[in-house]
Amino acid sequence: MLFRSGRPTKSGINVNTENALTHSGVYACAKILADSVASLPLSLYINTGEAINELPNDTRTRLVGSEPSELYTSYSFRHVAMMHLALHGNFYADIIRDGNRRPIELRIIENPNWVKPEFDSEGKLWYRIYDNYVQGRQMERALPVRPRDILHVKGVTTNGLEGKSPIAVFREQIGLDRKSTRL
Repeated sequence: MLFRSGRPTKSGINVNTENALTHSGVYACAKILADSVASLPLSLYINTGEAINELPNDTRTRLVGSEPSELYTSYSFRHVAMMHLALHGNFYADIIRDGNRRPIELRIIENPNWVKPEFDSEGKLWYRIYDNYVQGRQMERALPVRPRDILHVKGVTTNGLEGKSPIAVFREQIGLDRKSTRL
């Protein structure tokens, strides 16, 4: 997996999410999207077949719409979510549950590149989460995480499992633009 250095483009410029943000167009688009989406109200709805009804008193509505965690506000949670989507194509959060398996908190996974959907030998979907790099070695959580314990929001996808990173899709163009501004 690629985290910091980025892959070189034909222009010879390495492009990754961090240095792509130094491109004014990338920064402006990501910031405008994140600011706009974060400021919108958010509710969950259920389709009963006869009508679509809001779930105003549902714990899940509270988590995504107003109180995701003590760590961040609803605004900052949604802002990070949209930044991750705009830059990485995916947003992931751990769903923290109480002793009765009810969701009580959403905790942002810091880097969407640390998460990889995969299938087990029975064809069931799991998410493997790479917590960090320790002394140059990739460290994994002991067990994959079940889909019911991950909030995964995908951007544009061609396989239905993972969103495509806009930075990866436009890597060559960003590299050319960054090179031309250095000249």
